[in-house]
Amino acid sequence: MNRHILPILVSVFLHVLLAGCSEHKVDSFQKWCELISGEDLKAKYAPFWVINFSVTVDEDRIRNDYTFFLNRSFLKKAKYRVSRMAWRKNNELHIVNLSSHLKINPERMIEKWRHGIELALEKKHTNSIDICLYETLSHLFESLHIHTMKVDEGGKVVQDDVTVIPTTLSGVQMPDKIE
Repeated sequence: MNRHILPILVSVFLHVLLAGCSEHKVDSFQKWCELISGEDLKAKYAPFWVINFSVTVDEDRIRNDYTFFLNRSFLKKAKYRVSRMAWRKNNELHIVNLSSHLKINPERMIEKWRHGIELALEKKHTNSIDICLYETLSHLFESLHIHTMKVDEGGKVVQDDVTVIPTTLSGVQMPDKIE
């Protein structure tokens, strides 16, 4: 009789163990922002019965989504006069300085990015949008390449000055505790 009870107990135990686990995948810029802003992911995403909650991060998909977000945002600001404003080469992020298409001082834009990255590295941003924008860049990219371009009347690039701002690619820095 004990031989019949043991498989049932093992089966019940495994079901309880597996049913008590939940994994949340962070694979988009939005989900990444939730993670780095300190949002309680377990409270937001875990079913009530979960005992073990884990988070996995897909850095490459987040980089792609972040780049897509910046490209779309910058294209809108540049009124779609060009085909792209942001792209990545491996772990380098490239953006076209908005001054190339708008009447903005190019150095002002470069310094804004540089200052934002510095504050992110020091964890001194207080605005959630800035935390999301600059800490994503500092965590997931090796450098930011800002292209300040001059174009001729036909739209052909005649000059491309690139400013490289290094970041500290340190991989994913998970919060100390995820609950």
